Amino acid sequence: MTWSWPRTAGAHDEQLQSFDLADLAARYHLDLGATNQAILAELPTAQQGPSGSTVVVAVEAKACMTAHIKAPPRLYDELTSSRTTVHGDNTNALAVGLVMATSPRPSSAPASRPPSTRS
Repeated sequence: MTWSWPRTAGAHDEQLQSFDLADLAARYHLDLGATNQAILAELPTAQQGPSGSTVVVAVEAKACMTAHIKAPPRLYDELTSSRTTVHGDNTNALAVGLVMATSPRPSSAPASRPPSTRS
């Protein structure tokens, strides 16, 4: 049994356009340098789909800035939920999880600092 959302044509459907990563870099004023700009220019463009389109690629970005020991269960749950949602629409979709974590230099970590001395 399959079910799909009823779809109504909207004004935004007529404004769909293709875009590429070079367009996004320009939109967000990223200074990539000539080499990286050339690499982005060689990548294919992506076509935006109307609301209700089948998911082909989905990227879920998560961050872990503190409490690294407590973060894995939360990150696992959030990324697994996203993957399940994406694959619920299209089992052949590419579901990508991106996790960013801080990693302080050993000399700046609070545990490695010498205790302060007061006179």
